[in-house]
Amino acid sequence: MQGGGFLVSKNFEAKAPSASEMNVISIIFGFGLAVAMFTAATAGQQTLDARRRGKMFTTYTIMIWAEWISAMCIGLITYMWLSGAIKARLVFLSSVLLFFWTISLQCILQIIINRISVLMVRKNAVRLKIIVCLLTLVINISAFLVWLPALLQINKTWIIINVHWDRAEKACFLVMDGGLNAYFIYLVRTKLIANGLQKYNRLFYFNISMSMLSLSLDCILIGSIFLPGPYVNVQFYTLTYLLKLYIEMNITILIGKIVKSTTTISFGASKAAPVSGTNDYQLNIMARRNGRMRLPDEELAKDNSTFTVEERITKTVDTDITHD
Repeated sequence: MQGGGFLVSKNFEAKAPSASEMNVISIIFGFGLAVAMFTAATAGQQTLDARRRGKMFTTYTIMIWAEWISAMCIGLITYMWLSGAIKARLVFLSSVLLFFWTISLQCILQIIINRISVLMVRKNAVRLKIIVCLLTLVINISAFLVWLPALLQINKTWIIINVHWDRAEKACFLVMDGGLNAYFIYLVRTKLIANGLQKYNRLFYFNISMSMLSLSLDCILIGSIFLPGPYVNVQFYTLTYLLKLYIEMNITILIGKIVKSTTTISFGASKAAPVSGTNDYQLNIMARRNGRMRLPDEELAKDNSTFTVEERITKTVDTDITHD
């Protein structure tokens, strides 16, 4: 590895990772490559599905590939730099890493919002995207203002500030991640399940488990800051965000499958007006919906109703009233 150069402190000390640290870094990097293969396969399948419908580029596919490329570039560049495979000035290298980190952080949050927006009014969804984007941008800018001077060892004050801000920044992202997932769970419960669409129970409980896993990954990333070596954390970042991307794509796939399915919802007598001459009756509602949603990028079953991310979920309901 190589340090020094433009803007670097005269007292800069380049600390190469020890042999044991490189072993740990290599193991984590290997796990990251394995996860990257599965993630790329899933992203490739969703991209091909979009292409078959004549949509080579969609917002969703662009974001998942931008997230994948950014996470991989962070892992590859740092690993090759630490192993001495590439030579680069510290200022240039850190700027490149911050650029990919900014893209990665923005994309993973917008991917989450993309599925939330399915259950929101378009105006509210756009507002949520802008608010989260601006909050994330503040975190990104703070990294340039704090992490870069600390990395260049301008003075000890920046180094101390960076230690505390690094933990606070990751905690802020954990809160944002948890808040967005909790909001999606709330919308599924109140807008779908509460209205009789019981098939979304599967999505409800699956998203709870995946949210817990995603938050656990955030906690692991925060915990990696306390490891003795300062370089292990970067490889943990690559592994963590590739796993989070894989989780998001699987949630998207599940949404597509559930939306294409047909659900029969039964209500008791208290849910409808009495029918003359009968004591018991059953109201069978066949809720069928289809269309193209930008989120899953899958072709849904043909029907009379459509829904998009822009227009919320609309449905066609066929009602058959039978009585015994």
